[in-house]
Amino acid sequence: MSASGAKLKEAREAKSLSLDDVASATRINKKYLQAIEEDRAIDLPEVFRKAFVKDYSEYLGIELEAVEGQPAPEPKVEQGRIASTVTSQVVTTNLPGSTAIKYPQQIHRPKTTPQFRILALITFVVLLSFLGIVYWIYHEKVTSSGQEVKFSDVVKEWEKKQPDSTQSPFISGSADSAASIDTLVLEGAAVESVWVRVVIDGSEIKEYNLAPLERIRCEGRQYFELSMDNARGIILNFNGKRIGTLSQIKKPLWNVTVSPTTIERLQKMAGKG
Repeated sequence: MSASGAKLKEAREAKSLSLDDVASATRINKKYLQAIEEDRAIDLPEVFRKAFVKDYSEYLGIELEAVEGQPAPEPKVEQGRIASTVTSQVVTTNLPGSTAIKYPQQIHRPKTTPQFRILALITFVVLLSFLGIVYWIYHEKVTSSGQEVKFSDVVKEWEKKQPDSTQSPFISGSADSAASIDTLVLEGAAVESVWVRVVIDGSEIKEYNLAPLERIRCEGRQYFELSMDNARGIILNFNGKRIGTLSQIKKPLWNVTVSPTTIERLQKMAGKG
């Protein structure tokens, strides 16, 4: 029995206390108290033993010297257990009659399976392909909508598709334009994609969505009102007189009156662009 164990036992017996009394008051297991008095090893780490000795001595009201010299062999620890723990996370445990002790707890991290990695890779490839298709469609749409077609190229293309005897719609003064003196004839030939609305004599309304090389012909008695989303996209003829495009840039025009009294102003407007 060590001096510390004997001193604790003497102090307990001097106060006529049994081990059961001390165990009930300090909430330390009786077998641990008896092992401390007899200087036997307990199946707990050394830090617990020191805490029990401290609580025991404080309860009896005595002071003990440092107990570092006490032979208290550590209990056997399963091989590899300490190495497998992660010291960054600890759990606080309060044992009866002891101070709060912190010890490591093992952290179980989820494992990434090969199937999950393959699925993630396939999802990424599909998403990337979809974004590429969307970009290509948008790029093609923007490129085609802003493409400019030269008037001379349109004439040549139209002449290749028509018989030699067919009168070109791009030549002013065609036979169809002079069909009747009382009839006003408005003709148009698209050189770009263009939306056109024609109001004939303030009552009849016609709308067209024209692709390059497509043409329109409208007949009226008094006047026409033109609206379009692309002023450079259509070449106009009025009663056999060429007006041309109403602008050299792509812009919308609304409610432009075409009549015998406005023909000269429109020709000047087309000339200025």
